[in-house]
Amino acid sequence: VVTTDGVTEAMGGDDDMFGRDRLKESLLKHAGCSAQGILDGVLADVAAFCGDTPQNDDVTLAILKRT
Repeated sequence: VVTTDGVTEAMGGDDDMFGRDRLKESLLKHAGCSAQGILDGVLADVAAFCGDTPQNDDVTLAILKRT
């Protein structure tokens, strides 16, 4: 997993950041998926966390999965 700080610093409605712990939980939740599935799942989790809060940083995520 390679990510920019835009993922962990994505802001939710209560001015809380997505953070490393939520990223880890999301990765574990989607670990059984393909690399694309993990990517899609994590990005969906970030989007759900942020809701309508506008983001001021890019969200970049790369997943490489060995099978």
